[in-house]
Amino acid sequence: MNSNCLVFPHDFESKANVLHERNNLLELVDPRLGSSFSKEEAMKMLNLALLCTNQSPSLRPLMSSVVRMLEGNIPVEAPIINHGSTDQEARFKAFQLLSQDSQTQASTSSQISE
Repeated sequence: MNSNCLVFPHDFESKANVLHERNNLLELVDPRLGSSFSKEEAMKMLNLALLCTNQSPSLRPLMSSVVRMLEGNIPVEAPIINHGSTDQEARFKAFQLLSQDSQTQASTSSQISE
């Protein structure tokens, strides 16, 4: 198994936050889905996931609010990303992972087109 494919929870959270900052959250959607999914629904779920996994517990929604968001009774709030100074190393690692992922995808694409 390729070790570059392994993403640990904290790495995933950091990668998701970086993608959120770049407005590229949809990159987290399983590529095997192709275009067979609702981008609007995926964005709602990804934003909700970011809300629920915020490093600051005080910024996470109440479970009752999460349920209401999932049911569509209230809109999914925009996540507030709180970056602490201790989070800088994790953010750097997430940028490295994104760079590696981009290089791997470019390499795979060029091999497929050959």
